[in-house]
Amino acid sequence: MFGGMPTYQISAPNAGNKLSYIRKVGSMFMNYPAGLYILGMISFYILMLSLGINGWLSLVGAILFGFSTNNFILFEAGHNTKTAAILTSPLVIAGVILLFKQRFCSVLHCLA
Repeated sequence: MFGGMPTYQISAPNAGNKLSYIRKVGSMFMNYPAGLYILGMISFYILMLSLGINGWLSLVGAILFGFSTNNFILFEAGHNTKTAAILTSPLVIAGVILLFKQRFCSVLHCLA
């Protein structure tokens, strides 16, 4: 945008984009900023549970993660995709952790 970036590289709507439906379901059909922050809290809660942390402590951590100051500052500065990446990264990390736990558990059962 600062150097003359074309609009199709910024955020032009695309009729064939199926990821928009996944994003709507993930944010529970809420408007953009609120749904994204709730999705971030849910993803952090899942991450904490996958690490074996208590449910109540995971809930408090998820709320603190969602309402951290950096998320709001980035959103106000216009870094929407950076905010989306930060808020959805705990879900990716939790998936990787659960994948490795499942893989190592299956290997250990094969050795026994």
